[in-house]
Amino acid sequence: MPAVDRLPPRSNACRLRRALRAAALGTALAGLATTATAATPLWNAATLATAGDGTLQLRFNVDLLAQLGLAVQSADGRALNGDTLSSDLVARTGVRYTVGGASVAAWHDGEFVAARGFRIVDAQGAPRIDLASLRLRPRAGSTLIDFVGADGRVALTADAVMAALPDGGATLRIDAMDVRLPDGTAIADAQALLRATPPAVPGASSCAVPNWPGSGGGAYVADLALDGISVQAMRCGEPGCEGAACTCDGPGGIDSAVVFAPGAELSNADDDNGGLPCTAADPCSADLPWNAKFSPDRPPYGNDQHPLLVWNLYRLDADGRIAQIGRSGVKHAFVALNIDCACADSQVLGRGCADVYSTNNNDNNNVFGPRSEVVPATVQWGRCGAIDDDEVVAPNPDLGGCDGVKDATGNTRWSHRLAVRESQIDAAAHPGSRWLFEAWYLVRDDVNIDNSMGFIEMVPGWNGAWTAQPAAGTAFRRGAALAAWADPAVDPLARVATVDDALGRLRLATRVRALGGGRWRYDYALMNFTFARSQTAGAEPNLRVVSNAGIAGFAIPLAADVAATSPEFDDGNLDIGDDWTVSRDAADARWLSGSRTLDWGTLARYSFVADAAPVDGTARALLAASADAPSLAFASLVPGPRDPDRVFGDGYEPRIVTQHYTDTFFN
Repeated sequence: MPAVDRLPPRSNACRLRRALRAAALGTALAGLATTATAATPLWNAATLATAGDGTLQLRFNVDLLAQLGLAVQSADGRALNGDTLSSDLVARTGVRYTVGGASVAAWHDGEFVAARGFRIVDAQGAPRIDLASLRLRPRAGSTLIDFVGADGRVALTADAVMAALPDGGATLRIDAMDVRLPDGTAIADAQALLRATPPAVPGASSCAVPNWPGSGGGAYVADLALDGISVQAMRCGEPGCEGAACTCDGPGGIDSAVVFAPGAELSNADDDNGGLPCTAADPCSADLPWNAKFSPDRPPYGNDQHPLLVWNLYRLDADGRIAQIGRSGVKHAFVALNIDCACADSQVLGRGCADVYSTNNNDNNNVFGPRSEVVPATVQWGRCGAIDDDEVVAPNPDLGGCDGVKDATGNTRWSHRLAVRESQIDAAAHPGSRWLFEAWYLVRDDVNIDNSMGFIEMVPGWNGAWTAQPAAGTAFRRGAALAAWADPAVDPLARVATVDDALGRLRLATRVRALGGGRWRYDYALMNFTFARSQTAGAEPNLRVVSNAGIAGFAIPLAADVAATSPEFDDGNLDIGDDWTVSRDAADARWLSGSRTLDWGTLARYSFVADAAPVDGTARALLAASADAPSLAFASLVPGPRDPDRVFGDGYEPRIVTQHYTDTFFN
């Protein structure tokens, strides 16, 4: 694997921030089931804000709890109505905190008392965690929140607290936080809405007059960076199941589906051009719009512009194959915390500011949608006709759609999630395989999409429920996961070529291996980052995405006298009905799409064995499913002229073999 990318200087703060958070969470988790006490830092009272009474809502991952042999009961011993517990909160003596940017920088003191509590019980109904008398105690000097029982001991801890300060700081709104068991498993998402008193001496906001991307004649540019991700298995069962109805039995069993979701840390670049004037020739970092979908239209695009997050799961097999075995829908970002900076507008990610999204927030029905609603190259979302637009038949304004009002999505806990079958992550079934989890933020006008994506190597495990631990000796790495499969710097028989077209970006990675006996295996992995032949209607803010199909074919030059066998097509899913067909003529081996094109954010592999050694040549991505379709060219390795003295060892008349699940033959 190539060396980890060197992070730019601004990321030192990100590293430090992650280290401090990790240390704080480690201390918190180590202290669970101990008395919750902490030293109170000394701060200037004039800089402290105070939170008062409000409400709490806990949304439990009942599917995951059931797989752990646990369930949630209200304090009176009755089961929850669904997965949610709501309660009033009373701030005992007020909860004080320092403000940083548009969020809580650190808690100071105080605690909240909940009117309703809960217990986590085992399969026999015996209490395992008793929070019937529930108090929420913010951890002084950090952003963690301890869940404390009647005995004063910490039972659960919440991290990734997404606290926003609307209404000029008169409200403290916690949009999400991961509530974790002592072993670190996130079992619930929590929100709170609290009255607040802002600091007596509020700080100035650095983004009061934003410098948007492209402003100043191009003097400001968007450059978001993904700084780290984590991953957790969220549920397992047959898609559509809920709670105890979700069953799976691990490797070699009934082959249920497993949902994975990430937590993410990100930051906006902090380039001020060394204090020199910002110019188009030497631009500075822009402030980034971060508006919740269906919120009022705002600059700079006159819409509800916001970043989008997608994630993918890859398996790299010991025999050299790569497969994108899972992919999510689109998660819509909705609030910027502006950590470690002075931007006080939660609908803007200011220059030099950081943000965090929790695992459970990235598993929330309200924030998901399909990739088909997006023009990826321009990061434009089609609000009209979206799943949370109440239009029934598009276009039909009489049905109330396209009105800029958010409606119910109709999503379930399985909708638009990354889900894979247990057999796809079974280490025993795939000896020597590695699994890479990739996440990517799409930001409009981003000048460098490679640093807004990244991946980690994870190890799927089973201990009664699926886990996803980081692989030993590995670390988060920026860029596409494809870079871990093909690296020309260390493999002379590897090539990587990127095409930036007006319709988007594609990347082709090629690997060739000598099999002996004059035979060579050719593997081509085509990653469609943002390429789409989009058709739209209307204009922002009421844009409609009619279609956004991607690549429809792939071709490799193959001379008529070259013997080829064992061609493969692998799009990572287990549905052979949408596999591409493969054929050859006197000039090419060619794969053509049927019901499913290679759309943005997805990868497919095309492979075969030939009796010709590799030479530099050109591979083509076809824009339609026909031999004479327009195409995009990639520098690659392809089979060269055949050695006339070389035949396959068995001397049979060679024919191409298509292999996905079963072999079929054709001339």
